[in-house]
Amino acid sequence: MLEDQDVETSVLEIGYYGPRDSVEFAQVRIAATCSATAHLDVQLSAIELLLAGLREQTEQDGDRFAGYAPVLIAVADTVANENNPGALVARIERGLQPVTLQSVVTAILDREQKKLKSLMLEDAKLVDKLYARREQLDRLVARTYGTATPSPGVSMNNNDRQAYEQALETWVPEHPFLGGGGNSRSAVFDAAVSAHALRSSQSADAALRRELERGAAANPFLSVFYPRDSGTPVSEADSVELRPDHIGIVYASVRAGLALGDMANLSVAGRDDVGEDDEEALRADVEITVTRKGQEREPLEFSSEQTSAIRIGSHLACADINVPYGTVEIGSGAEAVLTAPIDIECHKLELTTDKLIVEVPSRQRDTVVFLQASAADTSITGTPVVRSNVEFFVSWPGAQAYPWTDFAIDVGQADDLEVGEGLRRLRKFVTAFRAGGKNRLARFKGKIESPRMVKGGGLAILVAMKAANIVTLEGKWYYLNTDELGKKVGVDYIGCHAYRFGEMARQFVKNALRGKAVESSGP
Repeated sequence: MLEDQDVETSVLEIGYYGPRDSVEFAQVRIAATCSATAHLDVQLSAIELLLAGLREQTEQDGDRFAGYAPVLIAVADTVANENNPGALVARIERGLQPVTLQSVVTAILDREQKKLKSLMLEDAKLVDKLYARREQLDRLVARTYGTATPSPGVSMNNNDRQAYEQALETWVPEHPFLGGGGNSRSAVFDAAVSAHALRSSQSADAALRRELERGAAANPFLSVFYPRDSGTPVSEADSVELRPDHIGIVYASVRAGLALGDMANLSVAGRDDVGEDDEEALRADVEITVTRKGQEREPLEFSSEQTSAIRIGSHLACADINVPYGTVEIGSGAEAVLTAPIDIECHKLELTTDKLIVEVPSRQRDTVVFLQASAADTSITGTPVVRSNVEFFVSWPGAQAYPWTDFAIDVGQADDLEVGEGLRRLRKFVTAFRAGGKNRLARFKGKIESPRMVKGGGLAILVAMKAANIVTLEGKWYYLNTDELGKKVGVDYIGCHAYRFGEMARQFVKNALRGKAVESSGP
C-alpha cells in the first residue's frame, strides 16, 4: 500500500547469525544469565565447541538452524545449567555430542511452553498441562498439512479456555519453528514436524505423499528425528517401529545427508526362520548402515512388517530387500531410477512408473540390479534404460514377455533341498559385498558374521569360503576375491546374482555342509 503511494520504506527482516556472531550471541547470553563467573571461561569454550558441532551437523541447512537465535539460546542455557562445565568440554573433545538436534528442538519446545506463565489462568495447574511438546507439534502439523486443529485434551473452565485460545492465535503462527508463509524456518524444524506428522493417523498419508514427492531432494534430517519423536518421552520410544511405507523415505533421508565418498546401504529382511503360521513370519527387520571415511557407523535398526507395501519412491540405491510375504512398490512419478547394487526378492513387485532407469555409480564395475518376485504388476511400457557397467536381471511369471525379454532369467530349484538352501546361502554371502576401497568388494565383519547370515548352513558356507581364500578378513572388513570364487566355485560375481550355479558350485556347497562339525569354533 505504501509503495502504491510512492512512499519510500525500509523492510526489516529477522535474519540469522553467521559462525562468529552466533558464538558471540550465545556467550553474551551466558554472561548475562550466570551470576557466578568462576567457570565463565570454560563455559565460553563449551559454547564454541557445541556450536561448531551443530553447524557441522546442519551444514546443508546453512545458518537457518545453527545461526537461529532460539537455537543459540537453547545451547547457551544448556551450558549455563551444567554443574561441571569442565566435564562437558571433556565429553565434547572425546567426540561425544552432549547437545544434539533433538535436544535443541526439545529445549525450544519446552521454552515455548513457559509462555503459559504470562496468562492469568484461574487454574494454576494448567501451566504444566497445556502447550506441552506433543500439543505444540500437533498444532504445527495441523497448520502445515491442513488437518483438524487438535484439542488440548485438558479440562478447563470457560474463562481459562477463552484466554488460552486467544493466546494460541498468536503463539502458533509465531512459533520459532515457522518462517514466512507458515513454512518451516529450517530443514531441521521441518524434519521434526514431518516426523511427528508421519506418526499421526490424521496426517500420516499427507506427510508420506509430501516426502515421496521430494524424490532425490529428501530432507536429510528426517532420519534423525524419525526414530525419536520430539513429542514423545524417551521411555515410550525405545522400540522403534518403522511402517513399511515409510522405509523408502527414511532411507532417502539418510542418503540425502551423505557427503562425497560416504556410502549407505538398506537391508530389509523378512524373518524366514519361523513357520508360515507363526505371526513372526510377517515381521521384518530393517537396517540402514552408513560408512563415512571408511568407518562403518552404528546402524539404524527398526522393526517392521510385511503386511503392507514397502514404498520406495522414485530413487533407490544400494539395497538388499528380502520379504518373501511382502509387496515392494517402486516409483512415484514419471520415472524411477535404480542405482546398483540392488537385490530385491518379494512376493509381489509393483512398478508404478512409466520409465525405469538402471544405472551404477561412475567407475564401478561388477554391479547388479536384480528384481525377483512371485508376481509383478508394472505400468512400464517401454524397455528399461540400462546404463553401461551394470547388469540387470528380473524373474517373475511372465517376465519373458516385452519389455522384460532381454533381462528375464529362470531361477531354477536344486533337486536336493539342502544343497539348494546352501546355494542360497552362498549367493547371500557373495551378493552382500559392496564396492570398497582400492577397487575391492568389501563388507563389514559384523554384517557377514551376523546371526541372519550364518544361521542354518550359513556358518559352514562361510568357513569353507574362508578356507578357500574366497573371502579374507582384514581388521573389521571382509573382502571378496572374485578370482578365487571362479576357481573354487566355478561362478563369478554376476553369475552368482543370476543363480548360474553349475556342478562345481553344487559340489563346493556339499563339501562345505559336510564340515558342519566346525560350527562350535565360530567363523
